[in-house]
Amino acid sequence: MRKKITIILLPLVALIGKIHAQQIQKNKLNFHNNIKNQMIQKRSLEKDLPEIEIHTWWNESIEDWDKESDTATNKYSNNGLLMERTYNRSWSKELEQYAYDGSGRELSNFGLYYNSGTKSWDTSSLDLTIYDASGLPVKTIYYYGWSSGTWQDSNVNRYSNSIDGNRRITEQVTETWDEVNGFLKEQKIVFSYGKDNKINLLELHNWNDSLNAFELFIQYDSIVWHSYVENDAFLEKSKPTYVSGTWNMDGNKSFIVINMNYDVADNLIQQVMSMSEDGIDWIDDIVELNEYQYDSKGRCIEHLELDYVDSIDDYIPSKRTTFSSFYTAPNLAVNTVDNLNLIYPNPAKNWIIVPESTLNISVFNSQGQLVLSSKTTINNQVDITELDSGIYFVQSSLKNGETFTKKLLIQ
Repeated sequence: MRKKITIILLPLVALIGKIHAQQIQKNKLNFHNNIKNQMIQKRSLEKDLPEIEIHTWWNESIEDWDKESDTATNKYSNNGLLMERTYNRSWSKELEQYAYDGSGRELSNFGLYYNSGTKSWDTSSLDLTIYDASGLPVKTIYYYGWSSGTWQDSNVNRYSNSIDGNRRITEQVTETWDEVNGFLKEQKIVFSYGKDNKINLLELHNWNDSLNAFELFIQYDSIVWHSYVENDAFLEKSKPTYVSGTWNMDGNKSFIVINMNYDVADNLIQQVMSMSEDGIDWIDDIVELNEYQYDSKGRCIEHLELDYVDSIDDYIPSKRTTFSSFYTAPNLAVNTVDNLNLIYPNPAKNWIIVPESTLNISVFNSQGQLVLSSKTTINNQVDITELDSGIYFVQSSLKNGETFTKKLLIQ
C-alpha cells in the first residue's frame, strides 16, 4: 500500500511552475534579438489550437461522470496567441482577456464576470506584468474588486534580478507592497546552470521575520531536463525528468526524489515522487497520472486525469477534458506593431492603462478634435472620466520615437 503525502503536492506544483517560468525568461534573455523568428517557428509547431474545451469531473458517489460540465471557449490572434477565454459554468460565466507585447510576453490578464441581473460584463480583476529591456519581469500589479468605477483592492509584487556574465538570471528576490511598511521581502530563488545552459541547482528561500533573514526552504541539487522539441527549449518550458533534493519543514529535513515520464507528444503521463527522512527508507508516492487520446492529425482530443486512492490501492478518474473545433493560425508572424500599441480595458469606463514605454498620449473624438492630452501617469493609468460615451482614437507616442493610433470605445 502506498502512502499518500498530500502536503507535498501544492508546493511541488508551485515550485516546478517557477522552474518553467524561469526557463522561459532565461532563454528570452539569451535569444532576445531573435525572438520573432523563434516565435514563428513555435507557432508552426502548434498551429492547431482548440477553440472548445469541455471539463467534466468524476463523481465518486455515483461512480460516473457528473452530468454538469464546464465549457471553455478560446479565441486566438492570427499568430496563435490566446486573446480571450470564456468559461460557461452552471453557476457563473467568466471572461479573461489577454494582451501581449511584441515578443509574445503576457502584459495583462483582464478578468470579467457576467452579471445575470444587468445582463452585462462586470470587471473583477486585472493583472499587469511589467518587463525590463532584457525581458525579465520587474513588477506585477494585481487589481481586484471593481466597484463604482474604481478598484477596491490592489497588490504589487516587485522583482530584483541578478544576472551573470552569460546574461542568465542567477537570483530573483520577490517583495510585496505593504501599505504601512512599504515593500517587504517575501522570497528568494537562487539558480545555477550546467554545461547544457539549463538549471541544475535551484534553491527556494522564504523570509523569516524572527531571523530577519532568508531561510532555506527547498533545495533541488540535481535537475535533469527533458530535451524534446529543440525550439520549445527557447520559447516555452523545459520539462524536468528527474529532480532530487531536500525540503526543510518545521525544522525537519526530508529527502525528495521526483521522476517524470512523458509520452511521444511530450505530455506528462506520470509523476512519481519518493520521500525519505533518512535517505535510506523510501516511500513511493504517485501524485499524478495523466492519459491522452489523439485524432488522426495528432491533435489531443481528450485528457484524462487520475488520482491514486489508498483504500482501493488503485487509480480512479478525477477530471476529463475534451478538445474540439481546432483553430489554425493563418499568420505565424508576430505582429509587433499591433501588440505594442496596447490600451486596456477596451471598452473602458473611467480609466485606461497604457504601455510603460508610452511617453505621452493624445485622445481624439470621432470628429478628429483633441479632447485629452496626458504626459505623466500613475502606474500608467490615464483618467478618462471627463469624456462622454462614444468612439475615440488614442495616439500613443513611445519613448523610442514611434507613434501609434488605437481605437477606444468609452461606455
